Amino acid sequence: PFVRLTDISYQVSAKSPVSLSIYDAAGRLVKQLVNEKRGAGYYTTNWNAKGFSSGIYFAKIKAGDWTATEKLILIR
Repeated sequence: PFVRLTDISYQVSAKSPVSLSIYDAAGRLVKQLVNEKRGAGYYTTNWNAKGFSSGIYFAKIKAGDWTATEKLILIR
């Protein structure tokens, strides 16, 4: 759970296109945080959820063939 700002950390194993997106509970894209090629390494991106309502959101990351989804809970 977070109140307004949260950090999302991830690791890329090889240079590849990276996409990090936030979706609402209905599956609608609400924010694109990253959409670019990144080299191998460890990254942290923050999401400022100011203006978003309380609820459950999902952070989905794609890096090459790898995909992961994490649940985020925004509390106001």
